Amino acid sequence: MLLSLSGLAYSAKQLISHWDYQSEVVNVQQLLYASASADKLSEMVGSAINEDRLEDAKLYLAIGKRYQYPLHYDYYYQYINQRDTQLRKLKKGLVHFSEGFITGKASDASGITGAFASDFTVIGDARDLYQQYQLHNKGEEVNQLIVGLAGVGIGLTAATYGSAGSASVAKAGTSTLKVAAKTGRLTKNFSAELVRISSKVFDWRLFKQSVKQTNNLSDLSRVAKKSFHPSALMPLQKMAKNIDHIRVNTSLADTLHLLRYVENSDDLRRLEKFTLKHKQYSKGILKITGKGALRTARVLRKTTAFFLSVAGTVLSAIFSLLFLFSRKPSTKDIH
Repeated sequence: MLLSLSGLAYSAKQLISHWDYQSEVVNVQQLLYASASADKLSEMVGSAINEDRLEDAKLYLAIGKRYQYPLHYDYYYQYINQRDTQLRKLKKGLVHFSEGFITGKASDASGITGAFASDFTVIGDARDLYQQYQLHNKGEEVNQLIVGLAGVGIGLTAATYGSAGSASVAKAGTSTLKVAAKTGRLTKNFSAELVRISSKVFDWRLFKQSVKQTNNLSDLSRVAKKSFHPSALMPLQKMAKNIDHIRVNTSLADTLHLLRYVENSDDLRRLEKFTLKHKQYSKGILKITGKGALRTARVLRKTTAFFLSVAGTVLSAIFSLLFLFSRKPSTKDIH
């Protein structure tokens, strides 16, 4: 009886250990065909060309080829190549880089590069924090997300130099989020989560109490570093790591666009897995299908070990019941 019950307990434990679910992504090809016909995809290519979004047009054509849409590829590529000259790229790149460096706002890869360059020299973060502090002095509304990310960015810049670059991933992720926030690419829910997390790392109240109105950005940065609490950085570091993986799988510019589909940290992790699978096509697929491509289904892992555990549990239960009910009562039991 004891052996049988022990076997039942062991089998039940094994069964629970195999009761495991995995997340499976949706079938993107089916979703693409359901979301966009060849005519619609062709229309999207044409609109991107007319609006001078040539990179988007190329991306739609690449997706069309990958998933075997019948489009006039030679015609489109010939037209794009005529407009996408080296002079156009150079002129556009210089203008957008300067805009990104000065304002921290970005609409393409060049602008993002400029914004990142200003952040990694601490100029961008100090500029954004100073602007928000000036709004506070005027009694105007302060953007708490920009405040938090700029303050964290200043602290991480010092940490990056002090740690020989080991904090650079967190710094890059924070800068990405700040550019996304300044250009309206973050959802309301995700912004609220970021405010809650970043406010624990950068103490805005302490900063306001410590700093006086000044035009000297170095003084402002010095005070900001004292308001930076690295012990609370872990949740933001995890998000930064997710964002860095998304960047590696796609590009900086695409990462900014993809953040539009993130409502919370769970969405961010799903997006990371999605970009790992679809790489440079991720942005185009989501533009065509919408956020539905990020959905996952929970599927039970059906392994041999799982079925053996089920069988073992059933057999152990049967033998335990047989021992229990087939046991004849003794004289002692009757009395």
